[in-house]
Amino acid sequence: MTPPCLRCKAFGDPGIYRHNILKCHDPDHHAIEEYWPDFPDVGPPFQAPADIQECKDFFKTLKKGGEYDGRPLTKNMLEALHQRAMTKVARAPPAPAKTKVAAKVSQATSAKGKDASTFTSAAADSGNGKANEMTPPPWRETFIHSDGLPGACAAKGSDEAIWAQGRVNATADDEKTDAKRVGTGGQSARIATNYVVVGKVPKVVWVYGVKFVVGVKVVGKGEEGVGDEGVGVGAQLLEVQEAAADAEFPTVGDVAASLPETASPVTQSGDQTISMHDMMDGEEKFGQPVVETEENTPAVATTRPAREVKRRTEKRHVFDALRTAVPFSGRDDWATDFDTVWSLSPLSFTSHQSGPPVEGQIFIIHDVPYHKASGHEAQLDRVEFTFLRTLRFDNGTATESLLNSGHTTDKGASVHVTALNGLISKHATEMQPGTITQVGPNKFFLCNGFTNLPPPASRNSLAAPLNAHRGYYSSVRPGNERVLLNIGTKAGAFINPMLVSSFLTRINAANYDEYGTRPSLLIGKTVRICYDRAQIKADFDPNLERNRHKTIASFGQVPSKQMFYLASEGREISVKEYFVKLGVSLAPSDAHSCANVGLAPRSEKDEWGRDTGVESEQTKGKQLWIPASYLEIDPNQPFNRRLCPDHMEAMLAAAQHRPAETQKLISDEGLRTLGLTQANVNPQQANARLAVLGLNIDPRLIEIPARFLPGPHIVFALNKSVQAKAASWALGGGGGRDPFWTARFFRLPSPTDIYPLKKGVHVLDFCTKGKGGQSANLGNVLTNRLVAHGLRFDSQASNGWSLEVSARSQQPQQPDRLRLAMSDYTDAELVKMLVNLRNVWAKPDLFLVLLDKKDSGNYATIKRVLDQYLGLHSVCLTHAKFHRKEPSPQLFSNLALKVNMKLGGQSHQVSEQDGRSMKSMFASIATDTIVLGADVSHAPSQMSFCPSVASVVGSNDTAFANFPGSMRLQASGQEIVEELADMVKERVGAYITSNKRVPSRMIFYRDGVGEDQFQLVQSKEIVAVEAGFAAARAELAGKKDNKEGKILDHGKPLVLTFIVVGKRHNTRFFCREIEQSSKLFRNGELKGKGSIAIREAHDGSTIYNPSYNGNVKPGLIVDTVITRPPVDQIYDFFLQSHEALKGTAKSGHYVVLKPGNLTVNQIQTLTHAFCYNYARATKGVSYAGPAYYADRLCERGTHYLKAFTANKSSPPWQMTPAEKQGGKDGGKTYAKRVADNVSNRPEWNLRIVDRRKNPWHPNFDNCMFWL
Repeated sequence: MTPPCLRCKAFGDPGIYRHNILKCHDPDHHAIEEYWPDFPDVGPPFQAPADIQECKDFFKTLKKGGEYDGRPLTKNMLEALHQRAMTKVARAPPAPAKTKVAAKVSQATSAKGKDASTFTSAAADSGNGKANEMTPPPWRETFIHSDGLPGACAAKGSDEAIWAQGRVNATADDEKTDAKRVGTGGQSARIATNYVVVGKVPKVVWVYGVKFVVGVKVVGKGEEGVGDEGVGVGAQLLEVQEAAADAEFPTVGDVAASLPETASPVTQSGDQTISMHDMMDGEEKFGQPVVETEENTPAVATTRPAREVKRRTEKRHVFDALRTAVPFSGRDDWATDFDTVWSLSPLSFTSHQSGPPVEGQIFIIHDVPYHKASGHEAQLDRVEFTFLRTLRFDNGTATESLLNSGHTTDKGASVHVTALNGLISKHATEMQPGTITQVGPNKFFLCNGFTNLPPPASRNSLAAPLNAHRGYYSSVRPGNERVLLNIGTKAGAFINPMLVSSFLTRINAANYDEYGTRPSLLIGKTVRICYDRAQIKADFDPNLERNRHKTIASFGQVPSKQMFYLASEGREISVKEYFVKLGVSLAPSDAHSCANVGLAPRSEKDEWGRDTGVESEQTKGKQLWIPASYLEIDPNQPFNRRLCPDHMEAMLAAAQHRPAETQKLISDEGLRTLGLTQANVNPQQANARLAVLGLNIDPRLIEIPARFLPGPHIVFALNKSVQAKAASWALGGGGGRDPFWTARFFRLPSPTDIYPLKKGVHVLDFCTKGKGGQSANLGNVLTNRLVAHGLRFDSQASNGWSLEVSARSQQPQQPDRLRLAMSDYTDAELVKMLVNLRNVWAKPDLFLVLLDKKDSGNYATIKRVLDQYLGLHSVCLTHAKFHRKEPSPQLFSNLALKVNMKLGGQSHQVSEQDGRSMKSMFASIATDTIVLGADVSHAPSQMSFCPSVASVVGSNDTAFANFPGSMRLQASGQEIVEELADMVKERVGAYITSNKRVPSRMIFYRDGVGEDQFQLVQSKEIVAVEAGFAAARAELAGKKDNKEGKILDHGKPLVLTFIVVGKRHNTRFFCREIEQSSKLFRNGELKGKGSIAIREAHDGSTIYNPSYNGNVKPGLIVDTVITRPPVDQIYDFFLQSHEALKGTAKSGHYVVLKPGNLTVNQIQTLTHAFCYNYARATKGVSYAGPAYYADRLCERGTHYLKAFTANKSSPPWQMTPAEKQGGKDGGKTYAKRVADNVSNRPEWNLRIVDRRKNPWHPNFDNCMFWL
């Protein structure tokens, strides 16, 4: 939502909310009603310039058919400019006369008068490093977003209306299908999905790599070089190193090999060069190339070490300058992400360039002038274009070329897909200028579509520090026979534009403590200087809007303590005193530190690359300190930190849309955002722009064939069974037709032991809320619930027995609440207390831990102590779940479910659809198959290079109920499992020990691998799995049981089925009719359709029954149209096995890399069954249980890591010089070393001295303790 109209105070934008300026007036300003009818085009939302006077001057010359900034005027532009012209600016009293200005300043640590701090703010803007004394202008503040932006909302509609009115493209049912890749089970249907058809792609795309280089400026005799500020005075040259017909051309490698370490390609004798001035658009015509010979080539005098520009914003500003120069001037058939250029024809750098480029050929543009983000003029030494390859798309097999390109990007993505995505991204940004913000290669967020995080409590509440912006994702996908474009909704966290001081105040609440030091959140962000500064250079006005923007480099002290040397007065002065001298209306507050928008202080390094503590001469005296209250955060800047729980909860609420709403957003706003539909854009214009890029896209979501698999039956003990309706079932206690029936778990722990829980449930009460004594009752409730589900206790505990901890006496005979909060304990203190209690309680079996709230730190502490130190099972419960008088029976049934599973029991069996047979759906693989799951978690931590956690789980029984696990640490960010063979060996060995036989088949579910890593998985992980199995078999040779023939080994090679499970995709499915959605159930009975919609809201949207959200019902299988083309043996399918509780359901995406001897139908049916076999819930889960188990085990590992990473921003081990100089490879080597070191620390593994590789207590080796 846009800010309110300054006349009628109503919120709204004339192009979106039909805010009619004819109906609102302001007596203080001249109305513009006479201009309104002259501009019929509404146009997209428009951001007016910040300069108010500029907007006022515009209206003095306004006439019919006028333009602004070269664009035809629209109603949106007219209104935005008028609103800005009407803005009233608060002015402070004028400053005292003859006040001298300081600016580029530094935090002085030496005596006054030292050369280290002689820069002023005026000098900072001029860039000449000399003290300047100027009379400043009268103090004037120019705030734009001082209080942040209020939230906005998205429109909604009814499901039925969206299904009926939504435009879809019905794909043909006669697409070629391969019986080996497509299943046949289930009921056929047709559904909609978030893909559109790409009808045409370019036939050829030419690809160039781009480097932006500073340094190695070749300076001739008597010629001045390029200064540190980047302003060069040498001739501007374009160097074209091209191949002659009969001579070799220099490639990147050739040039680098022929130059010293500090140099890169330089102008060689006989090379052809041309002045860049002659190549720029304007009055000058293209000139003839200046051919230099040995006689007129200047001798090389000096060179400077080269470095590449890495900041994307800097690259973008350089490219903005290049757009008006050869080879880009006058052509639109190209796109760039500032690292790569994709062009539909070869780039022509000179008029005499003959023939197409050759791979490896280098083209260099020297001395490129451009404007920095701060508005200063700058000059880049050179931009290198290296021709990489030609991409060919045969329209008949274009979808196959997207997979079999033979080349990948540095990140492993298909270069064909990346090129098409680049072209589509260019189209989106140019069709919607100023209305969207692009983040990454293919995410686009609306500048004006957002909600506050969290939403304001009332209309008068202050705006939140963060916003959740609504956005869209697009990606070209290879369909079965067509090239498709996947379009999905996104939500991104952005910093709310406001004063830096306001942001720091509002994010300083205790519930945001996980962010650590708050000012660090703004380092690297762009801010706007909100007061007028003195003009030092005639050609640079610091108060023009484009020149007000700076980047925060660091934070210092509060204004009264932040000192700098003021050369004009020959003394040190505080920032506060300096601004008071300027005549500010209100002296800067000491509530927040000053921000440095100059250069960040850097320390000199010793020969080993270590900090010396001495500030580098390159940054000394180049800081610019400004109070936080005079800096505004620029809009549309992503917040890149991991969100804290409160913000994450608000973000999820903002991101979740009911499926029909998601469909409508994509069909309407999403396609418009990408420039594919006609709202505010002429459709012929959009199609013409796409045609220039060689594209044609049908802007309709496609309808595709699908199937629905039936839900299985869930069997409990005593042959009791229920059917999983809407992927859910109850454990009794009021469910089903018998309200008094309670399910008895299918198999109890330790069948040979009549009393598996001899000592009952013990309560650890860490709650500081509520009344004392309630915890004892909770222990009884859980104990009784365990008995109801079939578990047994000895006679002393048969009626429920609970003991709880007393912090004062630690005497279980006197139950009392634990008065200390969990955060008051260290790991060692908890261990000591629990060891004492264990001696009194004679080895308790289970702890019920009561906590105040969800807190990852407290949860990690209790799990580390009980899992790693003591080997005792525990379940946790937060105060919000039990503070009511009567705890929910279903809640304690769910706790009982976890207890049974932790102790090795089986809660239920997944059976065939015919419930009377009670036959397990795994019967066909029960006797000869081991099932494994694997995942890698990149631990969320403030510590850089934090190790990643890799886990493998494996079945050890024929019912596939128990999946013990293995865990290792590996290098930060590494996705391929490094010690996979060793962990597979452990899991196969456990299976052999438990079942007394070697499995002949293995089904392996690998979680979390992107499609760009499939080749690595095939070449490394599949090989490692087979090696681990072989090692486990080889280890049998020396075992006694094997020698005595007690272990059956079939002696055949392993038959491996390897399936990758994907969750991080953007495919969504939508109903075409109400019968395809999940029905409503009450007590197991179907409710009527009429109960879906409850009533209409005041805004016309439909309010639905909370039990219904309109998702496609569980059991959905999609394995055609949007799946992979048949170019290899790999095939894939989507399976929606769960009932999404909120938002739009995300199906599991399964890619079969190695099918083994299982058919498509078998793999799909077994995978569906594993989703219902998940032991921790009474629901079908969203992806296969073995992969889910591995994911949860990785999560437990991240909690163990917190013992080491807590309060660390970086590892305690320094990088070696070789690692620092090794670039990405050096970083990987260091990350591996950090992971190895942490693996050997007691904070991670208490028993590393015993050569145990898994970090938990040996008691937990054969159970799923982590669920």
